[in-house]
Amino acid sequence: MFLFTKKRFFSKFINMLQNGDIVLEPAQLSFFYRSDFPYFGTLSSQYQYIFLERCLQFISEKEIIVGEKFDLSNKSIALIAASAVQLTIGLNTWNLSYFTKIIVYPSDFESNPNGLMYRGETNLNGFIKLSWASFIHGYKTSDDNINLGLHEFSHALRFNSIRGHTQDYFVEHYFCAWLAEANQAYYDLRNNRQSIFRKYGGTNINEFISVCIEHYFESPDEIKCTYPKLYYATAILLNQKTDGAVTKIDIRQNMFEQKNSLHPGFSHYAFRSYFRQTQVLRTYIIALISVLYGIAIAVASNLEFFTLGFFITVYLIFDFR
Repeated sequence: MFLFTKKRFFSKFINMLQNGDIVLEPAQLSFFYRSDFPYFGTLSSQYQYIFLERCLQFISEKEIIVGEKFDLSNKSIALIAASAVQLTIGLNTWNLSYFTKIIVYPSDFESNPNGLMYRGETNLNGFIKLSWASFIHGYKTSDDNINLGLHEFSHALRFNSIRGHTQDYFVEHYFCAWLAEANQAYYDLRNNRQSIFRKYGGTNINEFISVCIEHYFESPDEIKCTYPKLYYATAILLNQKTDGAVTKIDIRQNMFEQKNSLHPGFSHYAFRSYFRQTQVLRTYIIALISVLYGIAIAVASNLEFFTLGFFITVYLIFDFR
């Protein structure tokens, strides 16, 4: 949670926009993030360096343009990149390679297919649309668990591999396990039961993923208290967690151990077989009678039949065990 600096963030951000733009190079970008992007300050110096490096790469690889007349400053571009890197800094494959274009609108925009107004859109044709007013509101207000940037980039993270693009190996292979832990929270929303998550997350599972990740960055303790397994699964999925003013990266092993401690393990269960109460017993009795009869005949006539009967008996004994 970033309550300790978020109230100062928006006013300082507006002042910086009014006082001129920045150059998209490491020194100025570092100063800008340090003073105006609170998440950056929660990282260790090692990961601040990685954060800057990835932001600059993201800016160079993506076409970030305006959808209508709008003054898109370098500071705006820097914040959009920072939102994407905030989500993915714990991942090895992080750059959402399928999505090459980000289109920014000053406010809500109209979607061509249905004419409805949207704040954000992650399109499988390889582009993302953002309302700048809603994007900024997501970082201005830190206690409503709504963050448009994290929401849309979470969609992009999920959809990146659908068109065959490289996805983070762990995210791709752990996602089904994450879904298993999300099941209860998702169906609480779907069935209109009391939930910590906003109702929009019940629209479909893809929306729930994004809503959960928004919530995870703004109110992680609330998820940990209400849905602890989902909390640990999300920490494992993203390979990061923020406690107060400190964000820890590369925490999967520790999170796995804590998550596993929530499961009782097999030592708490006793497995019993009520053999005498089953149809299997009658089957074995019939088989045993047949075998004994065969043995009696074999002893009197043929050694091969006796051997066959012996092995059938041994098989039945071991099969029962």
